[in-house]
Amino acid sequence: MGTIITAILAVLIIVGVAAIVLSVFGKEQARDSRGRVKAKPTSQQRAVTSARRRGGFPAWVRVLPFVLLGGAVVCLVLAVLQFTVDREEPEATVMLAIDASNSMEQTDVSPNRLVAAENAAGAFLDELPEGYRVGLVTFAGTATERVEPVVDKVAVSDAFTGLTTGSGTTIGDGLMLSLDAIERDRASTGDRPAAVLLLSDGVDSGSSTPPSTAAERARSLAVPVFAVVLGSVESGADPATLSSIAETTGGESFTALTASELTSVYETLGSELSTRLAIGGTGPLFVALGALLAVAAGIIVLLTSRRE
Repeated sequence: MGTIITAILAVLIIVGVAAIVLSVFGKEQARDSRGRVKAKPTSQQRAVTSARRRGGFPAWVRVLPFVLLGGAVVCLVLAVLQFTVDREEPEATVMLAIDASNSMEQTDVSPNRLVAAENAAGAFLDELPEGYRVGLVTFAGTATERVEPVVDKVAVSDAFTGLTTGSGTTIGDGLMLSLDAIERDRASTGDRPAAVLLLSDGVDSGSSTPPSTAAERARSLAVPVFAVVLGSVESGADPATLSSIAETTGGESFTALTASELTSVYETLGSELSTRLAIGGTGPLFVALGALLAVAAGIIVLLTSRRE
């Protein structure tokens, strides 16, 4: 979602600056036309008047904003082309890290939290492109890798069948194991974009690696963590821990109080990650560069118009 919003803002900036440039240019042309109707000055007078009105700026300065805007448009086109190619051949990895502690059997989320998480995971998988690799880690007293990153979504869905809960909520260890799986996957398939979708409803307990340490590792690997808090604070959920993990890694955090809310969040994340991870590479760089070129064009137009 963040990348999409950035791209939209970049387009709006370019369109806005283009409107300003064309407006200023149009006013100059209209003013020149009125001047020509009133009198026909000599070529020398026209040159002196033009130089005075433009503050002594050389002719190429007036052309520069159009060149910069052209470069901004080219940058956006390159970003869109890269996005299109990546969408045709998706290469990204997502690890699901699911809390399987005893508290996941609570029925405040119907029919219970664990079943709601399983159903929501199915909705999430449906939103991901076919080529994405997905893996599953569960954590309670210990963290367990249920499925290594694979293209087969059915294998991930089947892994939820028969899950049992246990005491403890080793969030830090679950995240570390998910990152281990991502690193192994990258070693065999290339340095592809990756993310972790972390679901928990409780305070970390029993982890050999603190959640903050695991979050720092995720940031160093450029793996954003999207954290979903299931349940309310009154029911024992701890949004602070998961929010901190998401913020550290450049991801996002969400709260779901019902099964329908959880499914909605997972569907949103599936759609968001299918776009966010696909852009990757130099796509965001082209978007940012396009916005910068447009801003530079606007600054030049404002400076030259003030001197006139």
